[in-house]
Amino acid sequence: MRYAPAGDPADDRAFAEWCSHPLLPQATAEYLCGTGVLGRPVFPRTAGVWDSYDAWFDRGYLRTEQDRIANRTFGWMSYGDWFGERVMNHGNSEYDLAWSCAVQWLRCLDRRYFDRGLEMARHYSTTDTIWGAPFDAQNGLVYAHSYNHVGTDLPVDSPLLGTGDVAAYAKRFGQGFFAGVVDRQGHIFQEGNWLYAALTGDPFLRECAERVCTNQSEKLTPAFDYDIERSGGWPLINAVAAYNFSGNPYYLNAARLMIERTLERQEARTGGFPHFHYGSETEGKQLLGGKAFAVGILTHGMLRYLEQEPRPREDVEHSLVRAADWLIKESWVPPDKGFRYITNAPNFANSGDRSLTVVINDEVIAYAFEKTKDASYGEFWRKMMAGQFDGSPSGMGKSFSMATRQTVFGLDRMRLLGVTAAPKEAK
Repeated sequence: MRYAPAGDPADDRAFAEWCSHPLLPQATAEYLCGTGVLGRPVFPRTAGVWDSYDAWFDRGYLRTEQDRIANRTFGWMSYGDWFGERVMNHGNSEYDLAWSCAVQWLRCLDRRYFDRGLEMARHYSTTDTIWGAPFDAQNGLVYAHSYNHVGTDLPVDSPLLGTGDVAAYAKRFGQGFFAGVVDRQGHIFQEGNWLYAALTGDPFLRECAERVCTNQSEKLTPAFDYDIERSGGWPLINAVAAYNFSGNPYYLNAARLMIERTLERQEARTGGFPHFHYGSETEGKQLLGGKAFAVGILTHGMLRYLEQEPRPREDVEHSLVRAADWLIKESWVPPDKGFRYITNAPNFANSGDRSLTVVINDEVIAYAFEKTKDASYGEFWRKMMAGQFDGSPSGMGKSFSMATRQTVFGLDRMRLLGVTAAPKEAK
């Protein structure tokens, strides 16, 4: 509240803008990126080094702002989040927009990215997170992308829903996203909360991150297992981040237990982490296969684990190279169609994705090249990354976050190997 005589409206607007962007103590990008706060040092935004990526990020960010305006996600319940996942869900920070924006802010100090990520972290920690002592024992404390963020208790046949889009959505998703879903493994993202707690000193963000990560570590590790690869990856990412930012060995121990099951789950022949698929995705057929995009999340967690583990873990290093082999030999559709959505599924045998699934796996392929010095990994990396930064990420928050949350880690590894730009080819 401002107590002052009425003046020029422009001055009032300027004052309001100043109040909404308080002073932010900060060091140089070179210093911030070199601290290892992200698990490892990464390169700051540098002229002549992956300029195409940074321009691509900028374009995608502008599209997310346009999407925000178009969907009017400015209300008390939704501010910081996005709308439109599965037609009528809110995003609930899937793929961790807070983390994506904070990583880019560390690299370039563009205040827009810092503010946008903080808005997401605050939304995710309040609206989307379940609070209160009665829920402390619940397995999973955060809502996945759901209708109205947290669902509704209206029955799917309620006359209040009318006969339009909402009624059709309720009929389609029933007691799932319409009622509100807590996915205790596959849709809980805490890296951004930990990072913003460190950057701002906000005790609430740290309390939220610690509460959720403790819940996962306590509830999941006695019998840790998963089907889709990302359901092993996100808890691992969260546990490793918790250890990185808190130093509490409880989280490192949890990560070790998750790693042990992951090593057991890896298929000896191919290096994949297959699981059963059925239903509409495979046209009713039950089959065993893997999802490349989800492997990108799992391997990100494994790579971050190696950075925190004080013990030698050659078994994990070898596992990561074998995961890269699976991506190249089992999931990629030759010669250049991209990654299959599901391996061994006849309906995806000859179709692939050359966008999000590529960039989310760029680090594990780069790691295999770095670790083995086998030129074939480097050649594949260049092939799959050709033209990736020619266009723009989607403006929908989920797609933008998926595209940008970890791509720079792979670019940094390739930079250290002398690669600072991708071939300019049409995808």
